[in-house]
Amino acid sequence: MTFIAPLLLSLSMMVLVQDQNNSESHAADPEEAATQTPIIVEGNTNDPEVRAQTGSRIPGEPLYRDLNVATSTGIAGLTPGSGISPFHGANPVNKRITTTCVSDNDAVGERASCLLLQGREAVAENDIIAATDIYRFLVSSDEFGPEERLAGGTELYNLAGMLRDTVLREEALIRLLESDALEESQRRPAMRTLIDMAIPRDDSALAIARLKHFISTGDVLPEIFANLAILLRDAGEAGAQGYMQQAVTQQRALDRPVEQGWLDFVRDTPDVPAPDSEPAFATTTVVFETELGAITIALETERAPITAGNFLRYVEEGRFDGIVFYRAMHVDWGEQPNGLIQGGAQWHPDRVLPGIPHEPTTITGLSHTRGALSMAMGEPGTANGDFSIMLGDQTGLDAKPESDDPVWQNGYAVFGYVTDGMDVVAAIHAAAIDPELGEGWMKGQMLAQPVTVTEARVAEPAE
Repeated sequence: MTFIAPLLLSLSMMVLVQDQNNSESHAADPEEAATQTPIIVEGNTNDPEVRAQTGSRIPGEPLYRDLNVATSTGIAGLTPGSGISPFHGANPVNKRITTTCVSDNDAVGERASCLLLQGREAVAENDIIAATDIYRFLVSSDEFGPEERLAGGTELYNLAGMLRDTVLREEALIRLLESDALEESQRRPAMRTLIDMAIPRDDSALAIARLKHFISTGDVLPEIFANLAILLRDAGEAGAQGYMQQAVTQQRALDRPVEQGWLDFVRDTPDVPAPDSEPAFATTTVVFETELGAITIALETERAPITAGNFLRYVEEGRFDGIVFYRAMHVDWGEQPNGLIQGGAQWHPDRVLPGIPHEPTTITGLSHTRGALSMAMGEPGTANGDFSIMLGDQTGLDAKPESDDPVWQNGYAVFGYVTDGMDVVAAIHAAAIDPELGEGWMKGQMLAQPVTVTEARVAEPAE
């Protein structure tokens, strides 16, 4: 199979398969492996014990047949016309079991090498679904190092080029940017390419968001400011004249001639005020029935499709039924009550799904204002099934590209807003605290009696 060379770099990878009779590399106990590492389960297919159900996140029985292993990455994908949009189902991977795989790149370990080999075998067999899911898992899982993620993302990009699938190319770039695979010199060309892909499909909101994010990452050419100015003017949004003036100023600083059209734009385009109302974006309504009443939420499935789609999957699969709100953080500034409440899956093995790529507020345009829902996480890419609801404006949690701290550069991901039931949120926030519960800085923020979510559901149209 000859792959089209990727935009970011050309990957030369030689994968060798050694003796399959050596079975030491397989997990001895697949049920234990499913508990510890539920993404990939490996086992000796000759052992009858491996036919047992190995955990709620490993679908189907029998799990092992014809040297295949059933698995699920659970990572969001992309659909045309909406930027990024999640796959609501799992990404099944049929994993061909080999024993030892070696790469000519020392930074790519045996497991990643085997997956790369299996992906290429799947492509050779025209099993495109299996190949794409293997590469998605490689580039997005925190179980692999930067070189391994880069290899998976590059193969995904190559495959998209071979298929002439622009949507898959875009997905590959997004996954690479959300991982730690790309060096800084590679990130900016990747972001520029995403901008170039958004403009032709006439998605001005997405193109504007990506242009603004690109500008926030460092110095850019005057043409970037000019493109943003034109899109803002055509969309009737504020700031068009200012961005074109920046384009003119930078062009002159580079000692380059300024196009007359740019000068005419600055002269003739008024800097329109911000609209009185926000443009309409697609949302999905979810209702949380709690012991203290109902909370209605509008999930931002268009502006934050990865994060909202992940939350929606928890709702649709019943993973939020029976969870609790367990934390109430109080702050003494701003209009009271102020702070946040937190609830979710709490890493329960029967509820939690794999972490998802991070969607910073600089990309989504959302903010931690009153009623906002935000994903709890340790670092970008680890958010899964725990979330917070803001009692008041907490915009300090938004992304800050100018920060020296990598965590605060990305901030936390907003993905929805409470549209009804803030009184219930306030009641949960006001519940009694157990001063002895919690660890570290969260000690003294845990509810003495957590509040149960009896049911989480997608609202009917009438609701």
